[in-house]
Amino acid sequence: MKILTVCFTLFSLLMLSACGGSSSAPAPAATADAAIMQVIDALNENNAAGPWDMLPASYQTQLTEVKNEFATKMDVDVWNSGAGLVKKLHTVLGDQKELLLASPLLESVPMKEDLSANYDQLVVILGEVAESDLSSLEGLKTMDIGEYLRTTGSSIMAATSKIEISETSKKPMGMNSMLKMPGKMLSTKAELVSEEGDTAIVKMITEGEEPQDVPFVKVEGKWIPADLVEAFPEMVGEMRESLSGLEIPPEAKAQVQMGMTMVSGVLDQVAAAKTQEELQGALMGIMMMGMGM
Repeated sequence: MKILTVCFTLFSLLMLSACGGSSSAPAPAATADAAIMQVIDALNENNAAGPWDMLPASYQTQLTEVKNEFATKMDVDVWNSGAGLVKKLHTVLGDQKELLLASPLLESVPMKEDLSANYDQLVVILGEVAESDLSSLEGLKTMDIGEYLRTTGSSIMAATSKIEISETSKKPMGMNSMLKMPGKMLSTKAELVSEEGDTAIVKMITEGEEPQDVPFVKVEGKWIPADLVEAFPEMVGEMRESLSGLEIPPEAKAQVQMGMTMVSGVLDQVAAAKTQEELQGALMGIMMMGMGM
């Protein structure tokens, strides 16, 4: 479980922040309100490297150290095999688009219309991940997070921004509030209430909500929310603690690799399918495998 936790944490860190566009980090903002607006403006320009650029150098260093420690301790065979599956899945989805979208089995899939409408964008996103530095542990070890955010991330965000969820899917899938969150965040305005030394209060104004006064602290020349200063050591500590349980026992490794070999074989069947009958046989294999897992 620790392995899954740290994998998810690291992947979330990279993917939620990875949406860059600018070629270099901007100069630190002079005031706390300007600092948060710098991030919001960056996000509005499809440059979500803004949150990373806002972090003090020591924070960036600690996160990079966690990334490097993960890459060092993670089992290379398991990681690379998983990355290989992602690449194969990307290829299969791209090559078999027409056959897959015409499959009768798709009728039972939730949000079928949205899946069909956004199919190409989902394939693009998967391809960006498959071909990025995350595709091998060696790539992960040498990856510069800031550069990753400004390259791979920009393509991921461009594709993500084109995904549209129909009104008929939003409510039953409980997605209304989730889809509103980015819009609210990007429309937020910041006003400086007070500043004294290395502390400040910023009023965050979002349409339809009560304004909130948020404390900021200046750390290593950068203004960041005081809550982040308090929470960051614990967050990094938990990530490092998760890394201590990253070693995969031989028996578990054998089971994981056997499972990935089976999935790879089914994907080969999907790739080779020429008719709906052949495709359905392969897809049923995937469904049965999923039920077994």
